[in-house]
Amino acid sequence: MPNFLKYLSFFFFLALQEPLNAQEQIPEKREESQCMKVESRQFDFWIGLWDVVDEKGKFVGINKIQSVEAGCVLQEEWTSAAGGYSGRSLNWYGADAKWHQKWIDSNGDQLNLDGGLVNGAMVLTGETPSKDPLLPPTKHRITWSVLSAELVRQLWESSNDAGITYETAFDGRYRKLTTPTAIGNNFFNEIAGQWIGSDKSSKESTHGFLSVKPIVAGRYFALDRTIIDAGVPRIQIEEHALYQYESPTSLKALMLDSLSDKYEITATGEANTITAYIGDTRMMVMHLVSPSELEVIDKVNQHDGKWSELRRLVYKRVKKMAAGK
Repeated sequence: MPNFLKYLSFFFFLALQEPLNAQEQIPEKREESQCMKVESRQFDFWIGLWDVVDEKGKFVGINKIQSVEAGCVLQEEWTSAAGGYSGRSLNWYGADAKWHQKWIDSNGDQLNLDGGLVNGAMVLTGETPSKDPLLPPTKHRITWSVLSAELVRQLWESSNDAGITYETAFDGRYRKLTTPTAIGNNFFNEIAGQWIGSDKSSKESTHGFLSVKPIVAGRYFALDRTIIDAGVPRIQIEEHALYQYESPTSLKALMLDSLSDKYEITATGEANTITAYIGDTRMMVMHLVSPSELEVIDKVNQHDGKWSELRRLVYKRVKKMAAGK
């Protein structure tokens, strides 16, 4: 075999190997993640939107606790009634069989807590450095106790003598806020949440992001869509539409986009499909293939009564959102 053919064969072999090697480096998904364990649900009683008062009943703030990252993390978002102060935390059950919380606020203060259930209450402890280097760190002990389905007590205690004695820093009551939903099961409730999509039928790298959120007690649905079209230069198109059901099978909407266009939309719905006519020239068909897959087809009117397909994106669910949230 001539030498150049040997080199050609060698490089051809390498070209075949590279994607295989890259594929082998992708970590396999674990059969059971840490957050699938029953212990990871121990803090779920804290999930919700809460009106928070102190021990005297004075309103001190709003706290919103959400389950995020496929149920693996609880995210806290605190807003003080005094204004000018907020904070957030991430909470999760770790591989060390302990609960962990990482808190940071708008003052830049941080607090790391660890612990678990004690007699049915969540008890997390941690410490922060003392402002006086000659004194021991300040110890913190925070206890969340369920008083009823709509009421949770949060007791924050601190110690400046290495845990010998504790004083109450905050003794609050969380009162759950609920909003009645107006509409039962429908297509938009089924697709509520966040989605990421790509074009599976083309080698072009067109992709998109889609978010559907029930608002005003589930009477309306906000659909936000971002499309990144392939090409040079790459173009990002943003759309915002507000849908309202007029009947179980018909909807109307108003849509604005980043091209400064405004459209009125009429749509018809079935169990798993919505067909939306955007003005006179565009059509969007959304089809829920499965609870985790959504197909969105955009079409344009060729002014001869025929519709031609512009793009077809397959979206995968990132996060599901409950109705009315």
